[in-house]
Amino acid sequence: YQYNEEAMMDFWVLRVCPLETKIAVSEGRKIAGNQEQSFMTRLENDKKEFDMQLATLKTDFEYLKGLSDYKKIFDHANFAVDMGMKLESAAQKVQGFNQRETLFNLPLAVYEDLDTLSSQFGPYKKMWDTKYQFQQDKDQWQTGPLVRVKFPDVMKKVDQYNRDTVLLLKKFNDDEGDTESAVIICKAIKDD
Repeated sequence: YQYNEEAMMDFWVLRVCPLETKIAVSEGRKIAGNQEQSFMTRLENDKKEFDMQLATLKTDFEYLKGLSDYKKIFDHANFAVDMGMKLESAAQKVQGFNQRETLFNLPLAVYEDLDTLSSQFGPYKKMWDTKYQFQQDKDQWQTGPLVRVKFPDVMKKVDQYNRDTVLLLKKFNDDEGDTESAVIICKAIKDD
C-alpha cells in the first residue's frame, strides 16, 4: 500500500506539534461558535421581521373582509390574489425557519396566527376569484361573437358559479364575526 506523502507529513506534524494542534482546534471552535451566534442572531432578526409582515397581512385581511364595492371587482380580485401570494410566501418562510431551527436542534417556531389567517382567507379568495371569473365569462358572452357562445357550456358555468356562490353564502352566514361585506358580495354575484 502506498501512502500519500503529504498526508504522512500532516500526521507527523500532528504527532510532533500537539500544542499547535490544540491551538488550531481551539481557534476552529471559536470561529464555529461565532458563526453559530451570527446564525442565531440572523434567525431572530428574520423572525422579528416576519412578525411585522404577519401583522401587515392581518391588517390587509381585515381590509379585504370589508370590501363590498361590487363595481371594483378587478381591483379587489387582484388584491386577493396578491394577498394569497403573500400568504404562500409567509408559509415558505416558516418552513425555512423550521429548517434552520432543526439544524441547531432548536424548538420549532409555530405561527398559529398564520395558519388561522390562511384558513380564514380561503373563502374570501374563492369569493373574489369566482366573481372575477364570472365577470370575465359574462363579458365574453355578452360582447364576444355569438357563434362561440355555446348554450350548454354557458349553462354549466352559470350553474357552477351559482353552486359556488350558494356554498360561500352559506359559509359566510354561518361564520361568526365580520362577514357582512362578504354576504353582500355573494348576494350580488348570485343576483348577477
